[in-house]
Amino acid sequence: MKDLKVVTNYNEELIKKYMIDHFFIRTKKVKTVINIIIVVCTILTALLIINTKTISNFSIICLFIYLIGFIEFNTSILPNRSFKKLKKSSKVTLNVENNYTFSKENINIATSTGTSTINYQDIYQCIEVKNAYYIYISDRQAFIVDKEQLSQEENEKLGKILSSKIKNYTKINK
Repeated sequence: MKDLKVVTNYNEELIKKYMIDHFFIRTKKVKTVINIIIVVCTILTALLIINTKTISNFSIICLFIYLIGFIEFNTSILPNRSFKKLKKSSKVTLNVENNYTFSKENINIATSTGTSTINYQDIYQCIEVKNAYYIYISDRQAFIVDKEQLSQEENEKLGKILSSKIKNYTKINK
C-alpha cells in the first residue's frame, strides 16, 4: 500500500461544522429521550389546560420551558455558543494546517508545532460524515480530515484505509 498524504486547514468553518456534528452525534440518544419527555409533558400540560378550562401561569411557564428545551436540543444553538466561547479562549488555534500521512500501520500528523504518530489500533473511533472524517483519539478529541480538500480517488482510498484499519468506524449519511 502506498502512503496517502492529505492536508487539512483547520479554519473556522471546519471547526464549527465539527462541533455541530460532534454535538448531534454524541447527544443522539439523550436528545431522543429528552424529546420524548418534552412531547409527553406538553401533552399532559395541554390536557390539564383542557380539563381545567383555564390557562394558569404555571402551564404557560411549563409550555415555554418545553419549547426552549426543544429548540435547544434540536438546533445548533448550543454548539454555536460553544464555538464562540472556544474561539475566545486559547484552546483552539485557527488556520493551522495539519499534514496527514496514512500508511499501512499508522497515521503521521505534522503541524507547524510538531509531529506525532498514531497507530490505527490506538484510535478510539472514526466517524465519516458527508464532508469530513473525524478521527477520535479520545471520546472528545478528534483530528479532522476535510473531504473537500481530497480528490474523489483520494477520498475513496482514505475511506477504505480507515474502514479496514479502525475497528470502531462509523459512516453517517447526512
